[in-house]
Amino acid sequence: MEALVVFTNENSHWLGRTLHPDFRHVYCVLPSYEDLVTEINLTVDGVKLISWGGDARSLRQFYANLPETTHCLLTDYQPQERHLLPHVLNNCVGLTKQLLGRRDWSMTPRQLFQVLSKEPEPCADLISL
Repeated sequence: MEALVVFTNENSHWLGRTLHPDFRHVYCVLPSYEDLVTEINLTVDGVKLISWGGDARSLRQFYANLPETTHCLLTDYQPQERHLLPHVLNNCVGLTKQLLGRRDWSMTPRQLFQVLSKEPEPCADLISL
């Protein structure tokens, strides 16, 4: 299975101005059922969940065309092998890492992008706008 990780320049958080302009926010689109995916996005108003028909690969272009999107990355997603992380930051990066089961030291969206873009094949499928 594949998940889509979406990086944006959305700047509604007060710390956003200190981050790289192309990597101020991150959220993910995870497979949920046979032909459905769920967008999980931590916003200033709370966690936003939206379900879509299709898979992460087919919706990649849709997300790439959203106004604030800067990068879209497909990555491998194995929910049964996902590591639960007891200590993660309470921010968009922490939520994305928790959902993907990623164990690394990334603390900002740009650091997460750098870690994910170094992975082999599924992650190499990158759209940069």
